[in-house]
Amino acid sequence: MATPAQRPNTWTLDQWYDQSVAGTTGGYIENFAMFTWGRNQYGQLGQETEFNPDRSSPVQVPGTTALWSNKTGACATNSNSSRMCAIKADGTAWGWGNNGYGQLGHNDAISSVPPVVSPRQVGTDTTWRSVVAGQFSSIWTKTDGTLWMCGSAAYGGLGQNQGGNASGAPRYSSPVQLGTGTDWSENVWTGEQGRAGGVKTDGTLWQWGYADNGTLGNNTNQGVYDAVSSPIQIPGTTWSTTLGNTAFTGQNFIMLKTDGTLWAWGYNQWGALANNKTNDSSPKGGRSSPTQIPGSWLSGSLGGGRYMSAVKTDGTLWVWGRDQDGSLAQNAPAVPRSSPTQVGTDTNWLLARNSEDSNTLAIKTDGTLWAWGYNDKGGLGLNNKISYSSPTQIPGTGWTQAIAFKNFSQAFKRT
Repeated sequence: MATPAQRPNTWTLDQWYDQSVAGTTGGYIENFAMFTWGRNQYGQLGQETEFNPDRSSPVQVPGTTALWSNKTGACATNSNSSRMCAIKADGTAWGWGNNGYGQLGHNDAISSVPPVVSPRQVGTDTTWRSVVAGQFSSIWTKTDGTLWMCGSAAYGGLGQNQGGNASGAPRYSSPVQLGTGTDWSENVWTGEQGRAGGVKTDGTLWQWGYADNGTLGNNTNQGVYDAVSSPIQIPGTTWSTTLGNTAFTGQNFIMLKTDGTLWAWGYNQWGALANNKTNDSSPKGGRSSPTQIPGSWLSGSLGGGRYMSAVKTDGTLWVWGRDQDGSLAQNAPAVPRSSPTQVGTDTNWLLARNSEDSNTLAIKTDGTLWAWGYNDKGGLGLNNKISYSSPTQIPGTGWTQAIAFKNFSQAFKRT
């Protein structure tokens, strides 16, 4: 009897499987090419130049073949946070740009740290899993579930029971472990004024750092200069462990749970909490504990700014909060929105990443990359410096991850 012909292998690895399953267990990690564009005053574009030139369209980081992991988290930073970090598929960690507080982890002298204008490896470890770069610090996770931070301990942002202001706090120029836990997921974040946090593998949510306006979500409204210098737990046990499912600014947060519910807390001056109020600033913030935003929301969809963007499970894109320089993509005069407002009618959006200011990058399920909002330094990647009030496509396909900073951007493309 003849042997039946074998059917060709048609299995493919979905990009979100890599992010949500394989990458969290030390399994398969796909290779990506990394691109940067926008402002380059501290070499944060990794193009081996400092201060100039700015780039208004995506340029692949030179000397870095398609060996990168795309496990770099989105975070909100101000204009002085001009740095980037990334993980390679071989588990090595890299950092470049402004290194004034030792945030890049290169073990440089703290007193005088020049910018790093091309990716430089952090030590020799090959077990790094994910990374996020913030204003005063960077936060990393390893495949063994440990969490590490470097930079300034200002406002308790390193979680080491240390504090002080930006000029007086202890600084660490190489990664230092936070506690002894081995149960941190890849979903961690750090941003303005030392605010930081992460989700553990059991779905519990922890935060530390600057604590005004209810931003820690622990049902307290601390004063302007209050801080928490070690992790505290936020209520709930089903928070998403997938990198990027958190969005925040200096003053407010949104966070996804595994059941697709979306929650917000913190300051609400522009309606960023989506609670139908646009000037809710008392007491010292809009909400000091997580409050649900109606709807069913998609994993891997959140962005952060003084405005918010998120994708629903039906693939529609929604925005709310401050509308400046076209940030809400409504192609209309600027009006704050205090509840989710749909962007167009498309149903194939996958994720959206806002900056701290007024620019957004978003990816569709077909791998196309779109941008809108503030564009004075070319941060939208559209080969100009014109602001846009509706989604406009950046050339190319195969995009899988995008991070929008205030005036510059980082994105990864499947090769």
